[in-house]
Amino acid sequence: MQKRRFTDIAALNLSVLEKMDMREPQCVDDVLSVDANAREVARKEVMRLAS
Repeated sequence: MQKRRFTDIAALNLSVLEKMDMREPQCVDDVLSVDANAREVARKEVMRLAS
């Protein structure tokens, strides 16, 4: 795995947030779903940046 600079974290976070559906969660299950989706988007973005 290629190392990322600390300063790359903010750009990665912004990229993930821009791709997310930002509706307000109505229950804990919604929060967990958003978290899982954000992690998957972040994983894909990291893989894209690594290639």
